[in-house]
Amino acid sequence: MQFRDLSHKETQEFKQWAKDNYAPFSIIENTWHPVVRSECAKINFNHCKNSIMVSIEIYREGLITMNELKLRVSDYLECISIHCK
Repeated sequence: MQFRDLSHKETQEFKQWAKDNYAPFSIIENTWHPVVRSECAKINFNHCKNSIMVSIEIYREGLITMNELKLRVSDYLECISIHCK
């Protein structure tokens, strides 16, 4: 599928549309413009990254074990590999 080139303003608008409308880990449609798909992948990546950081803080507070932290991080990394392409 071919997509048209966007002006700088349109690129910003498409990115904003993704930020306003895309829910993390929902389907990224192939029919969406590559700028939108890229922004959705960033949203997924940032969600996973933030979840890893929260898990580390929870571990530091002694609320989960190292094994639980490893499992969570492993799950988040798998999530990144699936949803952040």
